[in-house]
Amino acid sequence: MKFTNYGLLILIFSLFFIAGCSINTQNTNINKTHWKDIELKDVKTSENFKVSDFEGKKVFLETFAVYCSNCKNQQDELKTIYDEDELIIISLNTDPSEDENKIKEHIEKNNYSWKYSIAPVIMTERLMEEFGFIITQSAQAPIVLVCEDGSYSLLPTGIKNAEKLEEAIELGC
Repeated sequence: MKFTNYGLLILIFSLFFIAGCSINTQNTNINKTHWKDIELKDVKTSENFKVSDFEGKKVFLETFAVYCSNCKNQQDELKTIYDEDELIIISLNTDPSEDENKIKEHIEKNNYSWKYSIAPVIMTERLMEEFGFIITQSAQAPIVLVCEDGSYSLLPTGIKNAEKLEEAIELGC
């Protein structure tokens, strides 16, 4: 009888232990910062900003890597339509092996004048949650269009010429 009571006691404590260690999967998105609200640092000016700071303006957010020739080709197309009064462009480096100096050299060598930032890990994670793994595939030239009202969409992958970029703004916003 003592063994049975002892076994029952162990079973009860085990159940309490297991119940206490269970993971609460409800409300896991509470306190999750949206990707538009994550602070970024402009590698040229060292100024901090968020995508959401540009509400009321059209924004192209493109992910890139310095070594990526498709990225450079896409940035050359972006350069032809860039007008800082009409369009914000944010080039977000998602390659953890590239640093600010490498990005600054890339900007200067190609005479690019918009915002460049290194993606914090949390930003990359949030973008992947929203758009999938493709957002980190710089060779696919991913671009997110954010409209004046804050709505956004991922443009089709591949290098988009200036005409396609302007069309995306016209049709997407």
